Amino acid sequence: MGKVKAYLADALERLQMGYEEVSNMSLVEIDALLEKHEQQLEQANAEIEQTIEKQEWDVDCDENGPFICISTNKES
Repeated sequence: MGKVKAYLADALERLQMGYEEVSNMSLVEIDALLEKHEQQLEQANAEIEQTIEKQEWDVDCDENGPFICISTNKES
């Protein structure tokens, strides 16, 4: 039972849903929601990568903070 509670807690956190929203769902339904959510994240990441490549951004990392995207403009 502890593994099910841990799985449910993880699913609720990743899906940003409340217990009331999923209390009547089966584990199969929750697993399907997680799979769909994962696919949406992968698609969003792919779109971000395409945008970065298209806009020719330079991505750098500062030791004191998150990644910094520096837009570069190339004149034709």
